[in-house]
Amino acid sequence: MNETSGWGTNTGQLCWSVDPKTYAFFHAMLEQGIFLPPSKFEAWFIGLDHGQDHIDRTIAAAKKAMKSVGRVAASGSAGENAPDERRA
Repeated sequence: MNETSGWGTNTGQLCWSVDPKTYAFFHAMLEQGIFLPPSKFEAWFIGLDHGQDHIDRTIAAAKKAMKSVGRVAASGSAGENAPDERRA
């Protein structure tokens, strides 16, 4: 990690950095009713109550969300609702 990587130079900056693509993907999934962990350091888990329908719906939502993220990456912005990056 270095100053030119965009992630910061210390752990605090890394933890509070805002990646526009991650932010856009999280919200694109949320808009489709898929609630993901909001932290980039958390994992997704499948439980016994999740059936094939849940998995298929999540995959379909993720494909749609990734298209949205591609548009965000091209524009270089997380949108008007992006969190304030000044706390980094």
